[in-house]
Amino acid sequence: MNLVENFSVDNIAGIILSFCIFTPKIISNLKTRRANNKKGVLYLLEVVLMCVITFLMVVPVGTPRLKFGYVSGMGVAYIWFLSYSMLLFIYLLSWHLSDKDEKDSRVRVIIPAIIFIVRGLLLRQWILCVFGAIFAIVDYYITIALPKKQSTQLSE
Repeated sequence: MNLVENFSVDNIAGIILSFCIFTPKIISNLKTRRANNKKGVLYLLEVVLMCVITFLMVVPVGTPRLKFGYVSGMGVAYIWFLSYSMLLFIYLLSWHLSDKDEKDSRVRVIIPAIIFIVRGLLLRQWILCVFGAIFAIVDYYITIALPKKQSTQLSE
């Protein structure tokens, strides 16, 4: 079975989503890494997870017949594409209006996790669900838990 023949709008949507989600995160990681090098291994793990998720968003690994296909037909696909747009808009807006607020950080952790996990569920790509959950845990730790821990140590 030729993978190129099976490429569709879902593959292009995966490229666009990955680019829109990971570009601000990579820029932020580069800026933050210069300031604080203690998270080096976690940043490396996060980058590896970004690469794996981007690959899984584009190439239908683990799906029936190596082709993306929605569980409930195209009606769900249209609703999900509208949801992608809304979630992506909120996500990018939270990056644009960011003021290092913890609420913004939570939004920037939760929305990609929702996108990856629900996309994996709808397309029956369970591997994407697993890597999306792992990415959410690592991203939560880097974005929220570790800065809290460091600020607590500095105040003592």
